[in-house]
Amino acid sequence: PSRSLADRILKAGLAVLLAHLCLKLAGFLIKNLVPNTFGLAVSDVFTVVYDTVLGTAFFVGEQCLGPAYLPIFTTAREQHGEARAWHYTSVLFNLQFVVLLVIITLLVVYPVPIIGAFTQWDPPSVMLQKADGQTLNGELLDIDDDGYHVRVNGSDVTVRHSELSTPKPAAEEIDQKKKDLLKRRERRELAWQMLPYIAPGLLGMSLASLTYVLLNGYKEFFFPAFGDAVLKFSVLGGAALGAVAGKGDWRLVAGGA
Repeated sequence: PSRSLADRILKAGLAVLLAHLCLKLAGFLIKNLVPNTFGLAVSDVFTVVYDTVLGTAFFVGEQCLGPAYLPIFTTAREQHGEARAWHYTSVLFNLQFVVLLVIITLLVVYPVPIIGAFTQWDPPSVMLQKADGQTLNGELLDIDDDGYHVRVNGSDVTVRHSELSTPKPAAEEIDQKKKDLLKRRERRELAWQMLPYIAPGLLGMSLASLTYVLLNGYKEFFFPAFGDAVLKFSVLGGAALGAVAGKGDWRLVAGGA
């Protein structure tokens, strides 16, 4: 009996190890394929939207739901039978489905404030001291040889370098600030477009995690561990399709998520 138990533990450990190796392989391929095919901007935005925004919503539910529900399911199945355990699962599944629809709707309808909450890609704050003593506080939209282009209380204004009490920045400093502002704007606007494409994937991710919990209750460990790898390979498939047939269209990567 002890040897049989040891064999089962070893078999389960090898299965989980194999699943995680597949997950690592898929992650490695994605990290190389996406930036080399679609560019650093798409890679950066995809990482933030998929891993940070969607990942936060997913892991909060998974880390709370899994540990809490598995003992309930196991106890109900052992003491009251399969029917009662699956009745509880049906109730939880439907409730989770409704909550996910609400969250996905918010992600699709309000990408601008959500991206702003998770990133630092919004225009940076700037305080300009004018020669006449007036102080302007706003968001820096752009800078060039003429001056600063700033949004103050919802209005876009241009403050010339000659109007300020401080000397005009060096050309290298102006160029560096322009590059930083362009990088922020490019990623910010791309994230606004990408989030509605990726958000529906939260439904499948979260509902699939519930099935992983149930499989663990039946002492099936490979498929729950392999589930994350399947998601990664789905993203990888979208990236490959976008590279070959989509001519670098990032929407195929987002659709794979």
